Amino acid sequence: MPDIFGFVSDLAYHILGNGKSRVAFIYIPTTILIAYVAYVRAHGANVVAFWRYFAPVEVYGHDSHIVDIKIMVFAAVLRVLGLMSFTIMTTIGAVLTMGLLQGLTGWERVAVEWTTGRFVVLAIVFALVADFCTYWVHRIHHQNQVLWPLHKLHHSAEVLTPITLYRKHPLYDAIGSVSSSFVIGGVMGIVLFCFAGSVETWQIAGINAVYFFFNMLGGNLRHSHVWVSFGPVMSHIFISPAMHQIHHSRDPRHYDTNYGEMFALWDWLFGTIYIPKEKEAIEFGLSDEHGQRIVQPHDSLTNALLVPIREMAEELERRLERRKAVAERSEA
Repeated sequence: MPDIFGFVSDLAYHILGNGKSRVAFIYIPTTILIAYVAYVRAHGANVVAFWRYFAPVEVYGHDSHIVDIKIMVFAAVLRVLGLMSFTIMTTIGAVLTMGLLQGLTGWERVAVEWTTGRFVVLAIVFALVADFCTYWVHRIHHQNQVLWPLHKLHHSAEVLTPITLYRKHPLYDAIGSVSSSFVIGGVMGIVLFCFAGSVETWQIAGINAVYFFFNMLGGNLRHSHVWVSFGPVMSHIFISPAMHQIHHSRDPRHYDTNYGEMFALWDWLFGTIYIPKEKEAIEFGLSDEHGQRIVQPHDSLTNALLVPIREMAEELERRLERRKAVAERSEA
């Protein structure tokens, strides 16, 4: 007989207890504290008014948010069943890189003593590599019309809450996880080859530690209506909640900006950064090239999963037809 209680417990842990989950209980106090400080600075101290502002019924009761919840639970079920676990890809990338370097150089690896400073430096390096991969996976999904339907689901959210983070198509998650894992594994393999060590140790000490602090310091507010800016200097280094909200804006002025997850360095380097000088009025959801709202195509879990696949197939068909037409003209 299936262990229903165990399955439900695992599901709850993946959503609320796992430190890798943005909505885990451990991150809620700091999220509320940062939001309250931002509210007090803008409106003054009023606890009742703050709660109305922080968790409005019209946002958390919105149909778009209900779909967010359904997608989050569906994705958690896939993870509990082991269908969306790509951690092994990092290990494979590291092992292959170490083997390649060993074969090319023949060097004898010498273990070194790891100090706290070295751990911190390499943790930041791994986090930068992970964020670099996220930047390009994110940007390519915006700019490639075949892949865009997978990420379009995320941008069809008409209100933002921390759960909107999980409004992702499983294929988008798979593409991002596999590509990032291999690249991170490659960098990890170089470090381990040069200094010796354990893949599991570096994975925990590196990326997970930085993401933990990122989430503790208000990562949840990126998908929210709570405006928190880091100012003109720090916003060139880190993506503030305000900058990510700009990324979700349906105003054409904000298109193709702020692709980074944690770091703004990549947007700054590749010319896609947009730092708001002051609070801007933002409407979320899909729009055309003129900023006119598009009817919600993902109004249910079924449509959220199937519409992107259909739109990808339609785009591929259009491309094949265009190539066929070009080939026919060339032969004529």
